[in-house]
Amino acid sequence: MTADLAIARVLRLGRHQGDVVGRQQAYEAGMTRGALRAQIAARRWQRTGRQTFATHNGELSELGRWWVAVLEVGPTAALGGVTALLADGLEGYDESQLHVIAPKSARPRHPTGVVVHESRRFKETDVNTDGVRRIRSPVAGIHGALWAVSDRQAVLILVMTVQQKLATAAELTDALGDVRRHRRRQVLREHLADIGGGSESLNELDVLAGIRRRGLPEPSRQPTRRLSGGKVYLDIDWDDWKLVLEIDGGQHDAPEQRAADTLRDLEVTADGSTVLRVPSVVWRLEQEAVLDRLAAIFVSRGWSAVA
Repeated sequence: MTADLAIARVLRLGRHQGDVVGRQQAYEAGMTRGALRAQIAARRWQRTGRQTFATHNGELSELGRWWVAVLEVGPTAALGGVTALLADGLEGYDESQLHVIAPKSARPRHPTGVVVHESRRFKETDVNTDGVRRIRSPVAGIHGALWAVSDRQAVLILVMTVQQKLATAAELTDALGDVRRHRRRQVLREHLADIGGGSESLNELDVLAGIRRRGLPEPSRQPTRRLSGGKVYLDIDWDDWKLVLEIDGGQHDAPEQRAADTLRDLEVTADGSTVLRVPSVVWRLEQEAVLDRLAAIFVSRGWSAVA
């Protein structure tokens, strides 16, 4: 094989990998070590790590950085967590770190600038090999939530994954089932139930406990209203204060449910009440802040905490 043909092959491969190629890939394409060193010495190409190089001398693209991370860590490595979600199209999430996961038995390399997660439960069936190697979104979403620096960040990752249709709440719940021990496991399970509107989702008893703990007015005993469509059940109803609190699980994001909620809220409002809707994930993450705002509403209507 001629040197020009080998270079052409490497360039063609690089076009699919953000202009990044692994040294081993280049040798398999027919390049010799001497030829590769010559391209780098002539500044036509540049080293991007011990195992990789770029087929240009400029800045790396995001795709190029992902390929560098995976190729530098090792042949069985894959993008993981939020980095894998970003590679699958996640938008609006700012993540400065590159996360890569690899089997612990593979003895992966730990290049500078890459957070390497070694896992005994790494499964090749969880890897998407269409493009840069990356963990499938349902599993990556759970990994991202487990690796997050806080519960707030963990829940944000789950919510954004579902909202942007990278995975369903059910798929994420299935992936969470493979996690045997982790301090955040139960928290994620509860939030996924809220996001998906499952049987374990937040109910009014959880909210009532917080309301009573803060000494806020006691809600009505029977939170029902007679509307045009018949009798409806409200989550939390303060009839004397003309205030209704609804805690919404993920099922309320569906367009049909959203329309029904809006029409019902308008009718309740026409009856003189104010309807407050709080997503269940917001209640779980910001319970005290929600109760603070709720107390302020009661105060504005004449309630006194010391009364």
